Formats: sequence, C-alpha cells, structure tokens
Amino acid sequence: MNREAISASVIPKIASRRLTINLVMQGNGALIVQSCETSGDNFLNRTSFRGVLGLDDVFVAELATALSDCLSTLPKSAHMLSVPDFLVELPGLALSGVRIAVTDIQNGARSVIIRFKEFLGPLTRILSPKVGLDEHLSTNTKKLALSALMDICIPIMNFARSSELKTMDPDGNVQAMLEMKVQEFEFNAELLKRFVGVNVPQQNVAALEQSAPHLLT
Repeated sequence: MNREAISASVIPKIASRRLTINLVMQGNGALIVQSCETSGDNFLNRTSFRGVLGLDDVFVAELATALSDCLSTLPKSAHMLSVPDFLVELPGLALSGVRIAVTDIQNGARSVIIRFKEFLGPLTRILSPKVGLDEHLSTNTKKLALSALMDICIPIMNFARSSELKTMDPDGNVQAMLEMKVQEFEFNAELLKRFVGVNVPQQNVAALEQSAPHLLT
C-alpha cells in the first residue's frame, strides 16, 4: 500500500456517513476491539463489544486481515498513519482510505483509533456473524419451532397416553377422543421435527433434547 501523504481533498468524498473503529493494542501487540462508531448528518451510533475480542472475532475475515496487515506496519514510536489506498470491497460493502491515530495509555498499551474516508454499506456487513448483531427473523422462527416441539407437542402427546389420564377417565371416553386427536397431532409434530432437523443447528437440538421431555410410546 502506498503511504505517501496526500491531501484529503484530492479525491472527493462520496459517502456522508463515517466509520470509526476503536482498539486497544496491548504491550505484547495483541489487538482488542472495543467499539465501532457510525455517524452521519443526523445520527451517531456506537456499538461496544464485551469481553476480550480480537479482529477475527469481531470483523469479517477480509476486513480483519486488511486491518491486521495495515497495523503490522505501524512503527512502535508512530502516533499517526495514513493509508489512502486502503480498500476492502465485498458484496454490499466498500471501505477505503484509512487514517490511524495512536495514543499511549498505560502499562505499554496503546489506544488505536481507525477512521475510514469512505464507508458504503451497513455496519452489520463488516461484522462477523458470530457477533450476533444481525440475527434474522428466520433464526428466531427456527428456535421457536424447536421450542414448540420440545415444550408443547411432546408433553401434550405424553399426557394423552399417561396412566394418570386412565385413572381420571375410567370409561376411556376422553382418552379415546384424545387418541384420535393425538394421531393427527403426531403427524403435524413429525413435520415440525423435519423442519427443525433441517433448519436448526444440531448443537441447539441436542442441548434442548437433554432437558426436554421425551415422547412416551
């Protein structure tokens, strides 16, 4: 990357929004992401991250690699770095031109502020899916389907076949009626099982199955 100093006015700015990433560089060189800020003419949004998260934990791989490569060239004594030809392009996202400001804090650690000249696309596009900021409605629908299967369907079918019901209904009239409904219910529950099996991660299914009631046969 060319790191020659150039005037910011040479290339006209396209985007009205700005993106700032705040890091802490520890004494051993490890980078900890603290927050991202997006701002525009009418808003300022700050997203902070919990725990000790590195570039790879927070950002998509392409951006994490580009930032790591860029910061690796930062001299230990430097407090400013400008990389006008910095560029990360992904579907729905473009980041270009970066300026880095570094401030010494304590115990050898340094505060690192990264600002981009151009930021085109949503904030969620730069973040790794494991951060969880961009959870789709479909994800919750799948979780709800799994919960309905484990917490509602199976207990109802078990109740219809339980010995307690036989005691409450010695003539078997209620149980006979419920048994007819249960057969229909089982068919729908089987469809729900197939949906869950295809759409919900297996580790989530296994975790719920351990604590959920099982179907009586």
